[in-house]
Amino acid sequence: MRNILILLLFFFPIFVSCESVFDFNGAWALKESYDSWKKGNSEEIIATEIKIGEKTYLYLTHSIIFNSYKKPAIFSVPGGKWKINNIEKMSDSLYSMILESMKTKGVTATVSINILSDKSIYFTTTSMSNAFKLEFDQSFLLKGKEFSYIRCDSK
Repeated sequence: MRNILILLLFFFPIFVSCESVFDFNGAWALKESYDSWKKGNSEEIIATEIKIGEKTYLYLTHSIIFNSYKKPAIFSVPGGKWKINNIEKMSDSLYSMILESMKTKGVTATVSINILSDKSIYFTTTSMSNAFKLEFDQSFLLKGKEFSYIRCDSK
């Protein structure tokens, strides 16, 4: 019995750190763009459908995508695409995501995902190497609370 308890104590922290309670899978658009598109006020935004796992999402122009069904898991934004090494829950409204470059092996960054009360999200960068920063700065991922993303309608 003691050996089982030791094994549980050893493996439990690993299980918790790998678990992502919030499902980020899907296509996410800037909330402002999404609201404008829904009201029909934005002719330059085009909507198409994409399938992620078993769900179909609307993909609006300049959306970002989380896809943990692909192996490796992918975080894709206009101008950039990275492997998701891990998403760890830090609190009810904060997750830490470790990304790895798909261009340069071993180049990583840590990005915080903040969840707002309406289930929209925004990003802040925690740490990244200079090599990753060059790649990241060429993408069109907007950071900060004023740039929140909302998951697009799913079918």
